[in-house]
Amino acid sequence: MLAEISSKPVRCLVNTHYHFDHVGGNAVIGRGATIIAHENCKKTMTANLKPEETPEGVGLPQETYENEKIVKIGEIAIGLLHLGPAHTSGDTIVVIESEKVVVAGDTFFNGMPPYIDVKNGSDTANWVTLIGKLAEKYPDYKERAAKTRSRLSSSTSSRTSRTTII
Repeated sequence: MLAEISSKPVRCLVNTHYHFDHVGGNAVIGRGATIIAHENCKKTMTANLKPEETPEGVGLPQETYENEKIVKIGEIAIGLLHLGPAHTSGDTIVVIESEKVVVAGDTFFNGMPPYIDVKNGSDTANWVTLIGKLAEKYPDYKERAAKTRSRLSSSTSSRTSRTTII
């Protein structure tokens, strides 16, 4: 699927939280890339390492942030936000304001009940607050994932970088 977007190597990989379906590809997709996540995401991943696993082998994030971080991909600014624990203790919300896109990871479920990760810091009261804050701050944002992928890859096509949000 990534090859359909761009043949360029992934240079930046953002993990929206620590669950395997979001970080399980870090070691492969993130090879040679900077992997970024909220500090609690990395802490949980580190705490869950099996004795035979190494940080490099599972692709632990190299960069973390506490509340907010801006990543520039070409001319596009990508905001990484932590609005407190919700689905997990280390959720990242990705905001691409120039494209009017919010990538909510698993803090937003559509058509099914959400998984509440109580063991690792889920906070359902804050989760509801988080969704309300996002809806209030970004009321005109629409689901446009395919167009955003296209714009991000074309905006960096003259460079040797690509970003992936998982």
